[in-house]
Amino acid sequence: MSAASEYGNCYMGVHARFIGVQPVQVQVQGVGAGASRSGHEHIAVTFGRALFYLEDRDAFESFRAAFQRAERLADRVLGPVQDAFTEAEQREADWLSKTGRVKPGTPKSLTAEEIRSALVLHDQGLDPDTIAGRLGLDTDKIARILNRTPT
Repeated sequence: MSAASEYGNCYMGVHARFIGVQPVQVQVQGVGAGASRSGHEHIAVTFGRALFYLEDRDAFESFRAAFQRAERLADRVLGPVQDAFTEAEQREADWLSKTGRVKPGTPKSLTAEEIRSALVLHDQGLDPDTIAGRLGLDTDKIARILNRTPT
């Protein structure tokens, strides 16, 4: 078995460095074989100035798996996400460690799993009220999380 048939084909090798926020565009509709330069239907993903053509399920799954593995390393290698939500959590944690008690009026924080579930349901087109009802969570918290998260 040749290396190409064992590992698939890549028609160009690329080394790219990405720093900062990158524009992301995904053409969700398939490009028909007649309209494609390669003659194959595909999904086109633009990340920054790099364009990736995913021409079959194996290529898509490989691409997805690579980013899932990178996601598992992100906090350790790049540090945690810093935004208004994580900064507020850090202030609450600092207060708790200094005083040994929770700040008065501090609501229970959503877990990472609750946030992920809310985002998945939001991606499926559900509104914050429906998401909150399905997950048994506060509608205002769900709405705040969805408003702070890029879609």
